Amino acid sequence: MPRRHRYTPKPFPLRVSPNSLAAEAGVCDGDLLLYINDEPAGDFLDFFQQTAEEYLELELQRAGSEEVYSVSLQRVYGEPLGLTPSPPPLEDIVECENKCVFCFIHQQPKGLRRSLFIRDDDFRYSFVNGNFITLTNLTQADWQRIYREQLSPLNVSVHSLSPAVRTRMIKHKRAGRIRQQLESLFAHGIQVHAQIVLCPTINDGPDLDRSLEKLIAYYPNLLSVSIVPLGLTDYRAHLPDIPPMTVADAERIIEQVRPWQVRCQQSLGQPFIRLGDEFYWLTGQPYPSFEHYGSFEQMEDGVGGARRFIDTFGLHAHQLPKKLRQKRHISIMTGQIGADIIRPLVAQAEAQVQNLKLDVIRCESHFWGKGITVSGLLTGADLLRAAGQHTLGDEIWLPEVMVRNDERRFLDDMTLDEFSALVQRPVRAIPERAEELIRAIKLLNRAPAAIPLARGA
Repeated sequence: MPRRHRYTPKPFPLRVSPNSLAAEAGVCDGDLLLYINDEPAGDFLDFFQQTAEEYLELELQRAGSEEVYSVSLQRVYGEPLGLTPSPPPLEDIVECENKCVFCFIHQQPKGLRRSLFIRDDDFRYSFVNGNFITLTNLTQADWQRIYREQLSPLNVSVHSLSPAVRTRMIKHKRAGRIRQQLESLFAHGIQVHAQIVLCPTINDGPDLDRSLEKLIAYYPNLLSVSIVPLGLTDYRAHLPDIPPMTVADAERIIEQVRPWQVRCQQSLGQPFIRLGDEFYWLTGQPYPSFEHYGSFEQMEDGVGGARRFIDTFGLHAHQLPKKLRQKRHISIMTGQIGADIIRPLVAQAEAQVQNLKLDVIRCESHFWGKGITVSGLLTGADLLRAAGQHTLGDEIWLPEVMVRNDERRFLDDMTLDEFSALVQRPVRAIPERAEELIRAIKLLNRAPAAIPLARGA
């Protein structure tokens, strides 16, 4: 399938909520939306503006057929229609035109499913989902739409404010225009969260200082800056040689960034610049306080998740049962960082709850290589390898991020049910929030048949 560097509107399928206005009118999951009040349906962002009226006339095409039909919907203002646009990602996302030296997509082996090679650089998904974009592929029409519809905030991969360094990093003819692009966004009322992927020998040292000084000056139009380490796999063929992030590198970056954080705290009332959790994990330093992370705006970028999990677990630990009705032995399989975060919490839970035994199995990534330490990139084969080296409990729990897709598949296409069959244990995929871990422990007091297994909590 060719890459899509420009967006062209086309009919998209809908998801329909049960017992909703749309369902009662006969709209079905997967039906294609063609027209709204005699106007051609735009993209998924246009949908919400186009369907804001109280009376709607929709023209649709029945899923899997050529049948075109119309429905009329009358609602009280603000009442939900029960319709959600659901464009297929493979057909909808505008992809990246860059050739970033640290791009994870370029570090994957051939043969993986197509969806894993999507290089998202779509401003619409940045606004809706918080995805990071580089701004290099925007057309004049894209810029005008961002301004007109006030698509704010956006998440932007800045990396460096030096035109030469940024061009070297992301290899695009417009890469060096980042300051002008940011200032244009700010002038039109668009706020931004910025990201710096830290590549040793390229955008660290004096270049990082220069970038941070200039970025601070953009506050409050610039809402936050995250600095995260690059991830290197064993499949970096035909890519520039970049040294991995070492413990010494991480210590140096923490010390370099700390004075900037202190300066921002004093002048702005917040650290403003926040480091990814992996810097603290690598060095064994404590994670900053809960207050350090503000509203945790960049948690999906690996910034602050560790502190939030630790503190939230402590806040809700009183909800744990004092005793289970019968002895239960659970094995929790997770990545290296995740394992080190939850081990002390698991020990606390074991001490609080009688008849509960919790093992934490620290899984390494043999598929990608030792440079990948997060849970979300572990494959089914990685988990099987780790399982074979441990005595497993009577049930296995793992973070839902490993199989967060409609088919509940790991990155190597093994399904959650297949993994469960191979280890001969029930398996639960649990959302990676402290409240969900506590909830899972509480559910152990239910009859086993009542606990949802293999398909997640």
